[in-house]
Amino acid sequence: MVELLLYVFVASGILLSVVALVVLLLQSRIKNQTISLVEQQGVQIIQLVVQEINNSKSIISPAVGNSGNVLQLQDINGQSQQVSLISSTLFLNKNNKDYFLNPPTIQVSNWQIKNLGVPSHDSIKIQFDLNYNNLSGLNQYSYSQTFYATANIR
Repeated sequence: MVELLLYVFVASGILLSVVALVVLLLQSRIKNQTISLVEQQGVQIIQLVVQEINNSKSIISPAVGNSGNVLQLQDINGQSQQVSLISSTLFLNKNNKDYFLNPPTIQVSNWQIKNLGVPSHDSIKIQFDLNYNNLSGLNQYSYSQTFYATANIR
């Protein structure tokens, strides 16, 4: 009878350890997915904004030496384009159409643009933070990353 109780106790301990390991692995997987999503979105936003700057004719705002939270460009056809943060969503207004640059699961904050150039050679520094929209409050969904980039008009 004592041996049976010992076996049950040992089996329960092993089962509890396996369950705890599985839970830990699932939490780790979710955290890695959250980090990957935030980092991928940051890279996509940078690539898109840098491409818009590279393909622009001129930078309207911010003026040389100034900073702001709205990037306004003029394309080669003379059309105005604007990248701005409204609430926690980054928008690209191009040809009078608004395009979302981030999904609702990712929040953008601290969107800052600085024109580092001289009048004949514009250079823009971009900085922003991305946060996973953690509605659950669980740690595995908490992640924030700051992104930086510099772009020039070609």
